[in-house]
Amino acid sequence: MRRVSAKRLRGTGWVPLLFVVSALALVALANWWIYNRIEEALDENLGSRLKSVVRVLLASNTIMGDVLLGDGGGFDKTALGLIDEVLRQVERENDLDAILLLDPVDYQVGYSSSELYIVGGPYSRLETHGEAILEAVTERTVTVSHTIMFGSLYLKSGFAPIMTLLGDEELVGVLVVEASADFFGVLATVRGVMVSGTLAAALLLLLLVAAYLGLQRQIRLAQRALEREDRMTALGRLASQVAHEIRNPAQIIKLSAERMAKWVDSQGGGRRCEDPELVEMVRYIEEETGRLQDLTERYLTYTRHGEVQVGDVAAAELVESVATAMERLNLPEGIELRVEVDEGIPLVSCDPNLLRQALLNLGTNAVEAMGTAGTMTVFARLYDHGTGHDSNIPSGSAILLGVEDTGPGIPDRIRQRIFEPLFSTREDGNGLGLYIVDGIVQAHGGEVRVETPEGGGSRIVLVLPLAPVT
Repeated sequence: MRRVSAKRLRGTGWVPLLFVVSALALVALANWWIYNRIEEALDENLGSRLKSVVRVLLASNTIMGDVLLGDGGGFDKTALGLIDEVLRQVERENDLDAILLLDPVDYQVGYSSSELYIVGGPYSRLETHGEAILEAVTERTVTVSHTIMFGSLYLKSGFAPIMTLLGDEELVGVLVVEASADFFGVLATVRGVMVSGTLAAALLLLLLVAAYLGLQRQIRLAQRALEREDRMTALGRLASQVAHEIRNPAQIIKLSAERMAKWVDSQGGGRRCEDPELVEMVRYIEEETGRLQDLTERYLTYTRHGEVQVGDVAAAELVESVATAMERLNLPEGIELRVEVDEGIPLVSCDPNLLRQALLNLGTNAVEAMGTAGTMTVFARLYDHGTGHDSNIPSGSAILLGVEDTGPGIPDRIRQRIFEPLFSTREDGNGLGLYIVDGIVQAHGGEVRVETPEGGGSRIVLVLPLAPVT
């Protein structure tokens, strides 16, 4: 009996070893499968991000073939200089290695946002990326290259043809967006650890868990970045659509108002109109439709290029025009509108139409927040550090424009999100009002502050630099 037991013990001694080997083999296979799935997901996410960046650059009209095409062929140096800072900013914001423009004939580098490439020299990735470039040029589409290893870096590039929109749609160049994928290096290291011995298997599992969690975080960050880019692309399309939808009705209204003004002025037989309020209303329609047309065209330009038309403007006139426009919106009887302007405010350097639109957006939000009763104040004040504001702007070198209301205020939990595009707390809101305000103020070199007055409600302040003293 003891011998049989001994034989059985010796025979069953392989079972734990087989179990361990099988378990390690399963773990190794699982890790190998996870590794490949993560590698594929990250590669797809990186490719999607590069395609999104390329599409945003083309959709925003930052890169236009008609503008970039030089008189004698090649790229226009002046046009390249105008978009250089924009492309460098896109490179920084999207964590790219380089943005390039290639000549479509010999694929020489005509422009580079990075010091990695020499302008006028050959494109060093042509041999490995030639297939993706050819597909982009021949199919007139956006493509991405395979991920390649260059030294210790893993690189991936996106390509798109740059075409002229006028004439015969000539191929002007090839847009290249390049980014490194450091996470592939991490995966290679993990893969090396995965083939180590049995004694390192347990440690390997821990490393894989940590690496997997870290890579999952990178995937989430990449997905969030793609979602933000998708929102910005949708916003650009929305701005274009709104501009086109507003143009024709505004033109019709303006022409109708002009004809109405002539009729009022003549009254059929040269008699003057005895209703000055009617004359004022017709004049106001003409002014506001003209302003609407101008805002539509220039806001569309602003959303694409961030350009403003700056002039020296009196703050009192700006605030008064906003208050007048708000009064004509048929405010509820229970809402009191106030105007507060400090004496001795110098001129402010701004685009009056864009800044007026920003204040009107704030005023509209204030009225909607208060409902049928409350007090709204449109103000212009001198900036002074003594009022308790913290800023890098010196006292006396800026003014405060803004709107204060006695509504319910802005909860702290959403205060950090109110300037995000497409974010709104109202069911019928489009989430663009405060986003537009923030963009306009930043384009003026200012800043936006959200404050809570002592008596409650909300106060949104635009801190703007004054016009330089001449």
